[in-house]
Amino acid sequence: MPTTTIPDDTLIRQIVDTLQTLAGPHPGFRPVHAKGIVCSGTFRPSAQAAGISRAPHFAGAPVPATIRFANSSGNPEVPDGAPGVRSMAVKFLLPGGKSADILANSVEGFVARNPEEFLEFLRSQLPDPKTGKPDPEALPRFLAGHAAAQAFVGRLMKKPIPASYAQAVYHAEHAFRFTAKDGQVSPTSIAVDVSGASVLDKLGLPSYSGFVMPKLEAVREGQAIKDVKISYPQDLAAQMLEYAAATRSLRQ
Repeated sequence: MPTTTIPDDTLIRQIVDTLQTLAGPHPGFRPVHAKGIVCSGTFRPSAQAAGISRAPHFAGAPVPATIRFANSSGNPEVPDGAPGVRSMAVKFLLPGGKSADILANSVEGFVARNPEEFLEFLRSQLPDPKTGKPDPEALPRFLAGHAAAQAFVGRLMKKPIPASYAQAVYHAEHAFRFTAKDGQVSPTSIAVDVSGASVLDKLGLPSYSGFVMPKLEAVREGQAIKDVKISYPQDLAAQMLEYAAATRSLRQ
């Protein structure tokens, strides 16, 4: 793996500064995963969990948990239907004031092997000072020299945009070592599937890589509105362009 002489604190500052440049100025928000929702819940282990790990939240009793779902962008106003990684952070609130965490993303793995490589990946997307736009060759050039990053982006591009945070599978960024009561150790990767029967399923509609945004049309008799016709367009891109045109019209 590549090495560097940049001190850790300097490297972290450079990563944060680059993330904030890419997301735009949003004082008071974190540089990534700025838009999200915090939930509370209860983790109930299965009957088999205690045989896998002696961790307290696998012992059998329900454990309270705090969960935050988020978009990966540092822009808190990013559209919900925009492509990109979704994340889930879980904190298990254990007895005695202790806790355990899972940090997971909707794509397997991570785009970089180390902080230096991550900074290089981010900088390949920065706008060129001369044009104000990113160099169209910079990111492909980076990916061509980093097979793992190219594979990650390939996996991301194949993922449909989830209809909601609850319609995704989240893959933990870290591997875990589960130690059973008999001392047997099992290296484990965790994936959390929170999806269930979605509104798309209930409507009998295919997932078209975006949120269900019904189109409402007034049914008129003369000037009076007598009913509302509801349809579900299948072309998300066309609908976004339609919404953008309507928004511009309202601003003028």
